Amino acid sequence: MAYELDVANEAALRTAISTINGGSVGTTINFTGSFQLAQSLPMITSSVTVTDNGNTLDANSAGRAFFVQAGTVSISNGGAGGGLGGGGHEFTAPRQSSA
Repeated sequence: MAYELDVANEAALRTAISTINGGSVGTTINFTGSFQLAQSLPMITSSVTVTDNGNTLDANSAGRAFFVQAGTVSISNGGAGGGLGGGGHEFTAPRQSSA
């Protein structure tokens, strides 16, 4: 079953990831606001499209923002940064300019 899930905070994003990992097909996660994480998000194990809508996800140096174990993930129209991964090194994904 395909879902269109709107998320505005970490709790909603965790719920959305759990939903797509449950086997939903053609799911889109839409960010409706910018927010920070308190800890790493769960691994993504199914295909999903994430549309940030110009909002940002700040991993707040608390862990990984997105970790894709399986499936295809497309992330567009925003940015993620401040995460730790690959041995704990900080990374910053390119952010789309608002100009």
